[in-house]
Amino acid sequence: MFGLRVLVLGLIALSSCSAPVLPMSVDAGREPLDGGDADASVSDGGSIDGGLDDAGLPDAGIADSGIADAGVLDAGSKFAMCASTFGTALTNSYGRADGVVTAIIPPAEMSCPLPNSTHLIIQLRINGSIYRMVAAMKSTVGDPVMSFGTTQHALIGPAFAEGWHTGISVDYVNDLGLHAGMSPFSRQAIDVLWPQVSNAINIGDEVSVYSTSGNGNSSSTHLTHRNGANNDGAIVLNPRSATPTWMVFHFPNQTF
Repeated sequence: MFGLRVLVLGLIALSSCSAPVLPMSVDAGREPLDGGDADASVSDGGSIDGGLDDAGLPDAGIADSGIADAGVLDAGSKFAMCASTFGTALTNSYGRADGVVTAIIPPAEMSCPLPNSTHLIIQLRINGSIYRMVAAMKSTVGDPVMSFGTTQHALIGPAFAEGWHTGISVDYVNDLGLHAGMSPFSRQAIDVLWPQVSNAINIGDEVSVYSTSGNGNSSSTHLTHRNGANNDGAIVLNPRSATPTWMVFHFPNQTF
């Protein structure tokens, strides 16, 4: 009996010394070229957030845009069915991805493949395959607080149809009449911004995402924000309606 007690105590002591190994993100906190994959650590050379000085825009205040209550998010249910295999039909170009939302993955959520610490990931089903739409929720250069707003405007390009549509141009100023630091933009810290965006989108919704794919990755898009050169990114809700809602973003160092 004494020998058995010693054995049990020894096993308990051994287990208490073995700490669980927690998963670690290899995202270096920068915007990767390939749209936010965790295994990429290079900075986004094509992003306007690539090191420009702060333009000194007026601080509009970190305010609720009015599209959703950031306190009522059931985030877990939105990424519970995240996919681990993805399609390969996206070309190396700017375009519009039309699809059906299957998962919304918060920044730094490690339970889904290819996580990212500063981006929200929207998984879309497009013609039977899943694709990743990666949207910046935080600037990694200088001031971290993004500016975000919503506006109503007709879909730019062809009518909504599942697929990757290229040959489209979008400019916040010329097409949407938007300017940095002005309504509808307001500054949103990451912990306020990503829940607002996620709350506004339901699993099963049709959405259109203006963004860029490339750098050898045909399953993801990124640059879902102001870029200039007629390649501005946006997330569009209710794209079949007469007045779709555009979710628009810009970095604090951008002027337009």
